[in-house]
Amino acid sequence: MLFRKKKKPPDPLDKLLMKWSSNDYFTKRELLRSMCVQGASGSGKTNFVGYQIAKALAPDEDVSLLILASKPVEDLQFWNGMAKEAQQQRDLLVFGPEHGLRFNVLDYELKCGADSRELASFLMTAGETLHRGEGGARPSDRFFEQQSARMLEMTIEAVRLATGRLSPMDLQQFITHAAQTPEQLASPAWQAGFHNRILEGAYNAKKSRIEAADFEQVMAYWLGEIVSLNDRTRSSITTQVQGILHVLSSGIVRELMATETNISPEVLDRGAWLLIDMAISRYGASGAMVNGLWHLAVQRHILRNFAADRRKVIVIWIDEFQNHLNSFDAQFLAECRSHGGCMVVLTQSLHSYYAALKGSQAAEHEANALLSNFAHRIFCSLGDAASATWASGLLGARLETMIGGSMAPDESMFDALMGRSKFTGSFSQQYTPILQPNVFMHNLRTGSEGVADAIVIRPERFSNGENFLQVAFGRNRSAEMRRNHPEATAFVVGGKRHAKSAGQPGRQQSEPEGQLQHPVRGGDGPRDVFYSIFPEEFRQRGARLVGACGLRPYDLGRCLGPDTGDVAVSGRMGGRDALPTGWHHACHAPGHHPPQPVRG
Repeated sequence: MLFRKKKKPPDPLDKLLMKWSSNDYFTKRELLRSMCVQGASGSGKTNFVGYQIAKALAPDEDVSLLILASKPVEDLQFWNGMAKEAQQQRDLLVFGPEHGLRFNVLDYELKCGADSRELASFLMTAGETLHRGEGGARPSDRFFEQQSARMLEMTIEAVRLATGRLSPMDLQQFITHAAQTPEQLASPAWQAGFHNRILEGAYNAKKSRIEAADFEQVMAYWLGEIVSLNDRTRSSITTQVQGILHVLSSGIVRELMATETNISPEVLDRGAWLLIDMAISRYGASGAMVNGLWHLAVQRHILRNFAADRRKVIVIWIDEFQNHLNSFDAQFLAECRSHGGCMVVLTQSLHSYYAALKGSQAAEHEANALLSNFAHRIFCSLGDAASATWASGLLGARLETMIGGSMAPDESMFDALMGRSKFTGSFSQQYTPILQPNVFMHNLRTGSEGVADAIVIRPERFSNGENFLQVAFGRNRSAEMRRNHPEATAFVVGGKRHAKSAGQPGRQQSEPEGQLQHPVRGGDGPRDVFYSIFPEEFRQRGARLVGACGLRPYDLGRCLGPDTGDVAVSGRMGGRDALPTGWHHACHAPGHHPPQPVRG
């Protein structure tokens, strides 16, 4: 043809990441609408659903991840494995006490153009998770929250003008040395102190017209309002502010978040994976503060940027989301898609949101408003009726026809013998849930068979004509272990032994689960033997596992405890031995000849 229509280049957002079924696709466009995975503890939401989603994101070098760890050690091993499994191996950056990365978050926000009010709001929002981390009560009085934010703003403005930078230690010291009474303002000790020196430095600093007007309010606040305030009111406001600054100015948090900067959210613009290895379950309030600061800093970084390159996506990945959520999440989710950002969160139940948020009825509305921003919702087996009812309600109701009837008693024996029954039929129409709540609570596999079932809900229809689809999520543990341990020569995975020999193609032979009767041997010496599944039958009959010889518990199916020592299977199996010779060592160190079998 003379005039051929030019082909449009494919939209990078239509790139396929994974398939829900043979006809249902999950693309980058869907990823940008954010995703929430929900399920009871042990339902397979992390090790099956989360694993498959992470596996889909790993090969794409344009997808960056900020990962907030929720489980000590285990999350680091999980994401290290994910990085290794990627087609192009990814570098996993780890931020934590045992690593060298540092991020002075207040200086970074200041350099990005945040003013004093933004910075005060930033600290108050990041501090919302503190009391959850400590397990204490949260101050809920709105008045004191507003006044605490105001005190922080007046402190930040004075310190910023006087020093040209922001240090949480300076902020804390400025508030600590503030005058408490009008008489104290005239004392030589206060006039020579830190608070007055900062005010003097800010007064003499070169200021814009806006900064000059703001500084007049700072002077009126600290020299007029605070000194004349009721002692109890002033101490309540100061205590809340100092509670946030104290955590940021002390211990490991100070070292990680208030000294130097050799990493920042900008690293995510280059396709990096960044794991914040500060699980709240281990580090408490310190972990809550570090995670909260990174969480919010990356959200603000995403919203500051315009998504010029449509291939780039920054994902904030949070397991146990109820421990990390903040009041800015709903606003972020509503806007992040157009900026190339999204969230993938995993959590347990609605009640966990209500417990984490303030108030009672208000918490319910706040949680529902937050969850409504996730376009994809994946439900593993749920553990409570409220969450199941809410999940069922997402699909709405359908008009159903109900057919019924009744039979009047026979008037005579003759009518009964002749079959003259008086049956009256009836029908009615009513709306019933498309999926009943009990579907979300029962008969969904939870990983014990190597598969976890989940119900995926999205706004658009699937190929089955419905807005929901039941999906089975599995894991190829044999392939995982081969990738993670290429030097190993034999595995027992899910009841089959997978063996490979030097210089020979791999071979596979069936073998009853757990019945590896002897180590695999060859001409070049003993082989490594890994058990990834410890059969329940062994446990019931008195068998036990002891340690794991230099192997990660994750690679052994997370059924082993310590990282040192041999894996020992002992105990008589009853009837006939599941290990006929009472095999004692099922795993031995590379290069070491295993001990002879012994009767258990």
